[in-house]
Amino acid sequence: MEYVEILRARRVLIWYAVAVVATAALNLLSLRAHVSVQSTDMDIHGKIPLAAILVGSAFVAFILASCVAPGLSNEGNTTAISWTRPMPRWVIALRYVAVDVSAIALGYALCVATVLGILAFYGLGRAIAIDSYIPDGLALALGTVVMWYGLLVAASARFPGRGGMIAGLSWGAVFVLAVLGQLPLPWLIHDLVVALNYLNPAEYINGAANSHANHVVALTGVWREIVPWCIGIAGIVAGIRLWSTREA
Repeated sequence: MEYVEILRARRVLIWYAVAVVATAALNLLSLRAHVSVQSTDMDIHGKIPLAAILVGSAFVAFILASCVAPGLSNEGNTTAISWTRPMPRWVIALRYVAVDVSAIALGYALCVATVLGILAFYGLGRAIAIDSYIPDGLALALGTVVMWYGLLVAASARFPGRGGMIAGLSWGAVFVLAVLGQLPLPWLIHDLVVALNYLNPAEYINGAANSHANHVVALTGVWREIVPWCIGIAGIVAGIRLWSTREA
C-alpha cells in the first residue's frame, strides 16, 4: 500500500536533493570570491531576516508538494486491490498522506539548511537576523505548503491517473489568479478573482513578503497564518473522503 508511495516519494526526494546540491555547488563556485570581498567591506550584521528565508523556502516546498500530492490519484489502476486490504479505506489514504507530508518536510528542511550553509560559506552568517517574527514566518510557510498540498489532493482525488496533470495546471492557475487580482476588471469578475485568490497559497506569502503591495488577500496578522492551515487540512480531509468513497 503506502510502500509504493514511499518509493515514489524517495525518488522525488533524490532528484530534488541532486538539484539543490547542484544549484548550491554552482553558486559556491561562481560567486565565492565576489561575495567574500563585498561582505568584508560592508556592515551586514542583521541584514537578512531568518524569517524571510523560512518563508521564501516555501516556494521550493510547493514544487515537492506538486510532485507527491498526485500519489492517491496515481493509484487508480490498483485501487481495487488496495481496497481489499483488511483496513478502512480512509486509513490507507491517511498513510499515503503521512508519507507525502514527511517527504515535503524533509525537502523543506533541506532547502533551509542549504541556504543557511551557502550564507555561512560566503561569510555572511552574521548577516542573518534572529527576530521575533521567526515563529510567525515558519507558521506561514508551512501553512501555505499544507494548503497547496491539501488543495491538490482534493482536486485530484476523483480523477484517477490525472493527478500529475492537475498539479501542473495548478502552477498556471496560481500565477494567472495573482495577475488578474491586480487588474482593473469589472466589479463582479474582480470579486470572483479575489475570492479565488483566497485559495491561492502564493498570495498569502506575497502579502507577507511585500508590505507595499496591493494585497489581494485582505488578511493580516495571525489570520494570514491560520487560514492556510485551515484550508489545507480541510483539503486533505476532503481529498481522503473523496478518494475513499469513489468507485474502484
